[in-house]
Amino acid sequence: MLRYKAQLRGIKVIITEESYTSQSSCLDGDDLPKYGEKKPKFSGKRVTRGLYKTRENKLLNADVNGSLNIIKK
Repeated sequence: MLRYKAQLRGIKVIITEESYTSQSSCLDGDDLPKYGEKKPKFSGKRVTRGLYKTRENKLLNADVNGSLNIIKK
């Protein structure tokens, strides 16, 4: 249904694997391994619901962090 609706509007849909995208920092350049490839180590962490803190103590919205990581993947 999503692909169909997007196609009607001329939007290209790309299905991608999304593991670790909300746990890794998009600003710190953390690796984004596929699930089960290797044990990941992340520089930042989610401090509250909806808030992510990077290695350099920068705060950003957790959904924005995850979305940027999905784009990188």
